[in-house]
This record gives sequence, structure tokens and C-alpha cells, in this order.
Amino acid sequence: MTTTPELFDGERGRLFGLAYRLLGSAADAEDAVQDAYLRWRRADHAGITAPRAWLTKAVTNLCLTRLTSAHARHESAAGDELPEPALTGGGALGPLETVEQRESVSFAMLVLMRALTPVERAVFVLRTAFDYPYPELASLLELTEAGARQHCSRARRRIDAGETRFPTSDSGSMRLTESFMTAVRSGRLELLEDLLMADIATWMDLGGGERVHVRGRDAVRRNAAATLARFASVSEFVLTEVNGGPGILFLSGGTVVGLTVVETRGGRIAALRTVADPARLGFLRAQWNAVAGVSRENEESFFRRLVIAVGDLAQPAAAQIALLEKQGLRDADELALEFDQYFAVLKHALPAGTVAVPAELDALLEEMSGPTGPWSFEALATAPEWARVRELAARAFVLLGRPA
Repeated sequence: MTTTPELFDGERGRLFGLAYRLLGSAADAEDAVQDAYLRWRRADHAGITAPRAWLTKAVTNLCLTRLTSAHARHESAAGDELPEPALTGGGALGPLETVEQRESVSFAMLVLMRALTPVERAVFVLRTAFDYPYPELASLLELTEAGARQHCSRARRRIDAGETRFPTSDSGSMRLTESFMTAVRSGRLELLEDLLMADIATWMDLGGGERVHVRGRDAVRRNAAATLARFASVSEFVLTEVNGGPGILFLSGGTVVGLTVVETRGGRIAALRTVADPARLGFLRAQWNAVAGVSRENEESFFRRLVIAVGDLAQPAAAQIALLEKQGLRDADELALEFDQYFAVLKHALPAGTVAVPAELDALLEEMSGPTGPWSFEALATAPEWARVRELAARAFVLLGRPA
């Protein structure tokens, strides 16, 4: 039988995802989950017939208390203050398998939900993000079933009446974000013309109470120059998944100093939301350190392996062939075997929505060592397939935030 601590640990991720959606703050969500754990430890477990439901109700009630208190004191977050960001590629906020689940953690949705009452917010989140049926919602929140439906309907109307929400992560939005990152990193702001919608909106939460809201393509381009000056110390740009959609991390000395979440519509960028307030980056920084390796030594070792797997491939064909021969590889078959050990690392490092890059690399190398026998390096040098391998390798390095 699952022990009490093990049972709670198995639910911790889901409970944190619920609390984060309700509160819009990772720090507050962690506090709510910890308070629920303390209640769980003190509870009489013999009388709890449905532990999962008990824990959900405990976390929901703790969040409602916080929301109601803030609402009564008129201390809810200002409309231009962005939520505390979180990396979502590793499932930190629970399942994000449906459009509704991804949308429920997006910056746009978290801001819109501030207009809801605490109970409306709880009903809306549990219904849309966690697919709770109305009878269970009513029992959980001590409402009638008709009351639960009414709260959800009212919440939906308020959400729909607010600012337009945009699609979250898909291959198209990831490619747009990649192009935006390339333009910003190179300083060639004229490239933004074809990427941004005419009525694009941006929000920036810079810390110390400084917040900027700009609307319109020309204004956003002018503001981008000032933003670049602010992040002059940035040494790396990393494309990843933030709050269910594409985002760019700004790193200086391996530390996250800011991020931009990109929202797209109709093949163009419709909104940019930037957080550079250190007080709001603590949770995401901890996540990034866990992913990238806490020590710089681990990080450099990690990227050295990627250089072998990707950086060498991105070189011109002649230099690449000479390098491969120097490494003692004789043909494409041996090349494929050599790179197999690095594909797992590359797939882990690349952001969600870009796994097609290593997948196509893998398929091309497989083809080049296929049934007709392994290709010689001389044949590779002039093959269009090899040119595509090098193109994909260069793109992988852009996605990793490193120059090819």
C-alpha cells in the first residue's frame, strides 16, 4: 500500500499546477502546497476514502483563502504586472496535453483570470484545465450543481469579453519565435517588420515597479532597441517553453536575467511579454539550474558534447570531411554510430516543438548508411542530403542559443 508521504509526493505536481493557475504565482503556489502537506500529515487518514479529492479540496480552499483575502483588501495584482513565469516543458505545471490545459497557464489567460471572483476562478480552472465534471465541482466547492454551472458560465463570459487570447506552442509559433530571437540577437531590428503584426502589444515587467506597455509595430521596434541596451550583458539566448508556449530566456554568465514570452496569431507575432524583475524570476531560475546543471563545469561539459554532435556538423563540407577523417571515422555508417550517443542529449536540450530537428538529422544519417551500403565521405561532400544535415545542425545551434 502506498505510504502517506509517497501518496502526497505522487500528487505534488498536479497540486502545484492547480495552485499556480489559481494564484498566478509560483512562490505562493509552493506555499499553498506545503500548507496542504502539513494538513495532510495531521489528518486522520483512516477516515479519508478519496485521498486525491481530499488533497485537491485542501489546496483549492487554501488558494481561495489567499484570493479572497487579497480581493477584500484590493491587493490583487495590477493589470500590467505579469505573472511569475515557469518552464513547462518538463511537466512542472501538470499535464498540458490539450489546448485548454496549455491556455490555462498562458500569461494572457492568467492575466485575464484576475477579473474573476475567487470562486469563479476556482470553478473555471478545475473545469477547463482539470476536466472536473460539474457534480464533482459542486461537491468540492460546496456549491449546488446549478451554481457551479452558473459560476463557470459567468467566468467564461468575462474571459471572452477580455483581451484576445492567442494560440500557444506549435511548430509555427516556435519558428516565428526562433526568427524573432535571431533578429534580436543580431541587432538587425529591420527583420522584425515581417514578423510583427501591425497592432502588436508588448508588456515589460522590469522590476522596481517599472513597467512598460507599448502597442503598435513601429513603437515596438523602437522599444526593442532600448530593451537590447538593457540586456547588453546577455551572453546566451535560449528558445524554450514558458507557460505552455514559446519563450526566450536571456542568460548572463549562465544565470537567467530575463525572458520574453511570444504569442502568435495568423503567422505573425501578436504579443510579447517580458519579465526581467529578479523578484519574479526565482522559481524559473531554480528550474533552469536543475535542467542546465547547477555548476558551470557541468554546463560546459554538457555543451562540449553538443559541439561534438552538432557544432562540427555545421562546418563547411570540406572542413567537416577532414575533421571526421581526423577522428578516425571511415564512412557514413561509422558516422551514424558515432552520433547516435549524442542524439538523446540533443533531443533533451532542444525546446518543445523543435524535436523535428534531431529527428531529421537521425533519419538522414540512417539513409546515408542505408541498404545500398555506407556512403564514402567523398560522396557525402557533394550530396544534397549532407548539405541538409549541415543546415539542420546550424539551426539546432540557433535553437540552443549558441552561434553555429
